[in-house]
Amino acid sequence: MTEMFSIARASLRMARAAWGVDMPSGAKLVLLCIIHHYNDARGVAFPSLARLARLCGLHKRTVQGHIALLVTRGVLQVDKSPGFSTNVYRIHEAALAPPPSATEIPAQEMANLPPKVVLAAPRGGDFSGQWAEITTQNGSNEPQQKKTTEPPATPCPAPPAAAPMPQEPSSSSSTLFLQSLQSPADQAALQAWQQVRRAKGRPALPNALQCQQLLHHAATLGQPMGWVVQVMVLNDWASFDPAWLHNQRPPPRLPTIVEAPPRPDAPPPPALRPKAAEAPAVTAEQVAQAKARMAELLKQWRGPEPAYAPITPCGVPWADQIIASAMRGEPVSHAALHCACAAAKVPVQAVRAAAIKKPALEGG
Repeated sequence: MTEMFSIARASLRMARAAWGVDMPSGAKLVLLCIIHHYNDARGVAFPSLARLARLCGLHKRTVQGHIALLVTRGVLQVDKSPGFSTNVYRIHEAALAPPPSATEIPAQEMANLPPKVVLAAPRGGDFSGQWAEITTQNGSNEPQQKKTTEPPATPCPAPPAAAPMPQEPSSSSSTLFLQSLQSPADQAALQAWQQVRRAKGRPALPNALQCQQLLHHAATLGQPMGWVVQVMVLNDWASFDPAWLHNQRPPPRLPTIVEAPPRPDAPPPPALRPKAAEAPAVTAEQVAQAKARMAELLKQWRGPEPAYAPITPCGVPWADQIIASAMRGEPVSHAALHCACAAAKVPVQAVRAAAIKKPALEGG
């Protein structure tokens, strides 16, 4: 029984010393597990490698690496003993002794201190603390509190609150797009364009980025935003690109720009500049040649001129033209025909039926 208690005390003593050894956590865990098996009277332990790996929750090769580190540090000795199928581990208890602390006073320096004064540091060797004690020969322990003569530090003033940033009025591209379509003709064109977009499965109004692109295209062409919307309605476009005005076959339809009457609250026109020198007189022959040239350009650009007066898109004349084109069998977009029939108050089915019967009558 006495021998058993001696072995148990030795195991506890080595385990307590192992906690203070400076080594990796994995190696320390393997060392504590080996110390736990220190149950032989000869001072050795012989747990199997599989048992160490299972108890430590590590792989066998990892345990072998930690054992090699312990052997290198001189803490462990691995031997083979007859009668044992596993390794026999011998622990060098001297290697588990902690290194001397830097705060401890060597014995030579302690011998040089006065014999009647013993320093006591209740804070684990810290003599610079506020309540360091001096024990004299008569046994009186009087705490001596250090007095500081330095003035208290002046607190740093709090930084001033940052001034709120001025907020600029927000003007989104969508708002600018809608504000540029204020006239009745532009509003009618916008409604027709919304029907075109719905027919193509698009939202009725474009998003902010698309509105910004439309405003940029209108500024590049030097045309108002209403003109761009009218072009998209006449050609059944859900969006717009200036390149489409030149690379489409047949050429796209363009609206006729009608100058709006001046508003009563409009500012007066600026003063006219002095007239320049009069140009030389133009003969009638030159006028005729210019008209013929303009007529050729108009035919190349937008086809033959209509025989009647210019019309405003989305009005009754425009609706009559669209319905007449459908009756003649010309290609008319679905959205434009619906918009024209709604403006002229004519059923779409009747127009389509008349367009189908007309070729049959001509053939008969």
